[in-house]
Amino acid sequence: MKKFLQSVIVILFLVPFCVSAQDTIVGWTFASNVDTIAPYSNFGITSNLGTRYIAAEDTGGTQRIMTWTNGVTDYAATAEGWDAGADIKFWSIKFKAQGYQDLKLYSKQRSGGNNPGPKYFKLQYRFSGGEFMDIPGSDTITVANDWTTGVVSNLALPADMNDTTVSLYLRWLQISDLSSTGSAVTDSGISKIDEIFILGTAVGASVNENESELSLNIYPNPANSQITIDARENTVVTIVNMVGQVVSSSLMETASIRMDVSTLEAGIYFVTLSDQKNGQRVTRKLVIR
Repeated sequence: MKKFLQSVIVILFLVPFCVSAQDTIVGWTFASNVDTIAPYSNFGITSNLGTRYIAAEDTGGTQRIMTWTNGVTDYAATAEGWDAGADIKFWSIKFKAQGYQDLKLYSKQRSGGNNPGPKYFKLQYRFSGGEFMDIPGSDTITVANDWTTGVVSNLALPADMNDTTVSLYLRWLQISDLSSTGSAVTDSGISKIDEIFILGTAVGASVNENESELSLNIYPNPANSQITIDARENTVVTIVNMVGQVVSSSLMETASIRMDVSTLEAGIYFVTLSDQKNGQRVTRKLVIR
């Protein structure tokens, strides 16, 4: 037993540990299709969890009916009525970021198949009481009848959103009346959105200066059933529990993978990304609840 514990200590010292690993400060995966539950955030810090709402609305404040249809895993927020919606109609979320900085956005959008919805969206943000502004550096989001085209991944949000005390808003604004098939969007055109996550680093968290150049993002974190890992192709991802036991090990064949963590007991784990060619590694803390 003593020898085992010594080995664990050696492992933890050899693997660079970054205490500034990003947390999921708010997230929606729509695990429920119950109208009183589904619109609300099911991931996030205390000030956001279960209290933040997603809406399909327009610039006049009118909200359209949302339903909960097939999503990436469970369900997705779904809405019709996008006709004549260019620069008027949008998906929107509200959240708090006090105590967090270096905010990153992830989301996935899809258009209906037989009833194609808008093809083009752009991202904007605003502060409570302010006007919407474009997010610098964000590209037009092109949406198709799949969950792989209209993806936003690791998008840095504007620095003025860091550690603010007021509520923040993001919207995915429709910017064209073209549907995903090239025709005009009709009243029955369907737009879906799913797996929305905003990650942030706690203000004042220190960064390990010896951390390698490898990038490793895990979300949602905390998690309870599945996680997405964004890293580098042809690297190895290993999950180790608090007593040094390897509970999972996978080869990153693509730059983004999904992992089932539903069988892991609640607690703290360490996720390590290893580059087998040059020996670089980086570690993040993962919380399972």
